[in-house]
Amino acid sequence: MRSELRTLSGRESKVVLGLEAQGREVLSLDDISSLAEVSPAHARKLAERLAAKGWIQRVGRGKYLLNPPKAGPDAIPDTNAYRIGSRLVTPYYFGYATAATYHGLLSQASRTYFVVTTSPHAPKISEPAEFRIVRVPPRKFFGITEAEKSGASILVADVEKTVVDAVDRPDYVGGISSVAQIISNAKPRLDAAKLVEYTTRMRSKSLAQRLGYLLDHVPPHGFQPRARAALLRLRGDAFVSLASPKQYPRRGRYVSEWRVVLNVPESDLMGEVNIG
Repeated sequence: MRSELRTLSGRESKVVLGLEAQGREVLSLDDISSLAEVSPAHARKLAERLAAKGWIQRVGRGKYLLNPPKAGPDAIPDTNAYRIGSRLVTPYYFGYATAATYHGLLSQASRTYFVVTTSPHAPKISEPAEFRIVRVPPRKFFGITEAEKSGASILVADVEKTVVDAVDRPDYVGGISSVAQIISNAKPRLDAAKLVEYTTRMRSKSLAQRLGYLLDHVPPHGFQPRARAALLRLRGDAFVSLASPKQYPRRGRYVSEWRVVLNVPESDLMGEVNIG
């Protein structure tokens, strides 16, 4: 199949060279209008032509990302999901299954890239990779570290925040068995004091109860006594289901210390954990 050459007209050159001169990668229709000195209507057509030639790609409503010039003469969109995802919304961090994969806490990488933000403006994009924009309240937006992945500078949840986020939203990491796997792999690396601090900042008693039980139950066994006692103080009075009632029945064995209902079979909970 013949690919379109990445040739540029005069106005198209103004946009691409202007962005490179400014050291920018993200642009809007207003930016195109300003750089090319054209009307907003003409800017939209110009954006369509640049996208067709592979110089830019749409990453949101009226928002575009400059593709690396080193891609050569063929119109090949950038396929670096980390680079694209890091420019979809501000502020952001890669979290949940994406962060767990980055830290080596999951054995199988998720096909969905989870981008966490506090912004109410969530772009819609599905190519070249599937992105899930997760909006959280400001109190849950913390525990972020700078990293590099696939040649892109990114922001990602640190190990402790990855664990807390997984317990908070198991559906974003693959379910309760994946949560157990994440905790099992993370345990030797966890900063216990930081984990307690993060759990406190999340302001969720049920989260503290589920996390405390899993830290006790998932191998390698044992956790810092002081941190365990702190999590016990954060628990609520009501019993909570360990796994989502949408997937498992509400009934199960009661664990009074953590006030957790074990509504998930042991084989399902520990199915992804390497006990050996």
